[in-house]
Amino acid sequence: QSLEWSDKGIEGSHRFLKKLWKIVYDFQVKKDVSKNNLDEDELRFKLNATIQKVTDDLERRTSFNTAISSVMELINMLNKYDASQSISVNFKKEVLDKTLILLNPFVPHITKYLWEQINPGMILDDQNWPKVDTNARIKQEINLVIQVNGKLRANMIVSTDDSEEKIKKDALLFEGITKYVPNTSNVKKIIYIKDRLINIVI
Repeated sequence: QSLEWSDKGIEGSHRFLKKLWKIVYDFQVKKDVSKNNLDEDELRFKLNATIQKVTDDLERRTSFNTAISSVMELINMLNKYDASQSISVNFKKEVLDKTLILLNPFVPHITKYLWEQINPGMILDDQNWPKVDTNARIKQEINLVIQVNGKLRANMIVSTDDSEEKIKKDALLFEGITKYVPNTSNVKKIIYIKDRLINIVI
């Protein structure tokens, strides 16, 4: 694609590759450290969304800049998870492996080198292209709007597995709602629109 040349584009790419290098290096020297408080659903969703996006950009759209941009977003999320120690070593390895495969068509020299650091004796070009895990593409949580008498008062994250009864009960006890509904006996009814909102009428 034609574009106006800018050195800033190279600077941004260089910063990204330095960040990727550091993540792989840190993993290589710290991979014995176990992590607790695992909550990997969001990152797993992002990983598979990125695989889907890059694959489509390469095979159908031939839009290379958006493919690389989506990998950058994945690495930024990985950094966030890693900083909070909320990701297991095995899953981090999976994310790094698949990221290096996705980037290999664009920056083969650095990806092959980094691959060998965490996969000694294995060749990157021999690996299969990552497949999308359709189960991971289904979000397990939703952001629910809570209203009191039709006015927005809070947002609450709920599991897609929660029953309507549980969601209504949790909404009444939600920290941002109790000040508007201090006495549940004043509640006339609770209107629930699945996956969208709850309206508490008092």
